[in-house]
Amino acid sequence: MIINELRAGIRYMPLHSPFVTAKGRSEKARSYVIELSCESGVTGLGAVSPAQYVTGESMEDIERSVPEIGNFIGGREVDDYEAVFGDMRKAFPLAHAARAGVEMAVMDAWGKAHETPLWRHWGGAKPEVETDQTISLNSLDVAREEAKRAARAGIRQLKIKLDGSYPRDMIHRIRTVHEVAPDAVLLLDANQSFTVNSAKAFLEILDREQLPVVLFEQPVDACNVKGLVEVAADSPIPVGADESVVTPGDCRTLLDAGGTQVVNIKLMKSGLSGALEIIGMCRSAGVTLMLGCMVESGIGTGAAVHLACGTGAFTWLDLDAPLLLARDIAEGAYTLNGSIYRVSDAPGLGARLVPEEYSKT
Repeated sequence: MIINELRAGIRYMPLHSPFVTAKGRSEKARSYVIELSCESGVTGLGAVSPAQYVTGESMEDIERSVPEIGNFIGGREVDDYEAVFGDMRKAFPLAHAARAGVEMAVMDAWGKAHETPLWRHWGGAKPEVETDQTISLNSLDVAREEAKRAARAGIRQLKIKLDGSYPRDMIHRIRTVHEVAPDAVLLLDANQSFTVNSAKAFLEILDREQLPVVLFEQPVDACNVKGLVEVAADSPIPVGADESVVTPGDCRTLLDAGGTQVVNIKLMKSGLSGALEIIGMCRSAGVTLMLGCMVESGIGTGAAVHLACGTGAFTWLDLDAPLLLARDIAEGAYTLNGSIYRVSDAPGLGARLVPEEYSKT
């Protein structure tokens, strides 16, 4: 089955409320949707939701890179996808998110051609997985209301965004969330906003507070792997690497330096092929895995759900983009009941685009 062409364009998705982290604020979500066609008539869907502070790619970069990758793989055989992805990585080494979206589209087409749901192709471990929900860095009142709604919805894991420039305020934020959602376990995401010393001091306070915190993610700058390992080595709470691990090579560097207790894989960083490599490395090293996402469409989230259900590799899932979106541009790859995903058993991803009437600027 020969790859013919890629067609792509930006679609827009409204959010329930602004999504705020230590790295910025988003009023709406964008997804660069890829439609791959094969000479046989089979098609595949992929999507890109870049975060420039993570992979260095802007949406403008994606608009340039994806057509170039499409031209590069035109005429290639879908069944030879492992070699195709390897060649893409060599030819476009810095186009992490762009390659990820193309990989999704190729694998969706492969699954459709072989009448195989991708989660079954990747092992068929379990048809359901559970996600957390993120409490972003909006005002404390907004955070309190978001946590209340999550508790009422039965969501058992809350991921709280932090800004390490204001550690006392962050402790108060964590306490506030815990007060209104006392049954939830708490995951903390600092998005690189602490120094090594301030992260250690913050962890000491957390330990004394005896809050139900199970993860402290990416406290220090992504480039400071030595510092991240130092924080993890002394921490009473598991420390996770996110922005420090974009590629399998990054994962190997982290593990060789001493590692963290958790590694967060995101398809927009590593793609599907890289994610599978990182899973293998971390399993061998005894490192716990988390699967995260950007603020993505049902195509990107769907690919992540298929990977999670197929491999059964992840202790923590941060796939809450559908909970943040007021409307999505795609459906069908999964159903979501509260925080429980059930993966589609349709061939490929099972995703389909919905009408565009609300997806323009």
